[in-house]
Amino acid sequence: MVTFDHRDAGTLESTWAADGRWQTMPEHTPAVIAEALIVAAHPDDETLGAGGLATRLHHVGVRLTILLA
Repeated sequence: MVTFDHRDAGTLESTWAADGRWQTMPEHTPAVIAEALIVAAHPDDETLGAGGLATRLHHVGVRLTILLA
């Protein structure tokens, strides 16, 4: 079982950036859509779970709505 505690230091950004797998990942280009809805159960779930997607969609002009339940 994996344990997690919010007081843990976590992984340094430099460690993530140095991982060579980033260079082999294909770039994702979202389909042409006008708007998207991201639904998250808790505050910050949208950032942790779909932050990259939301950023990418925003950059290509998709109108985003984020719903926190």
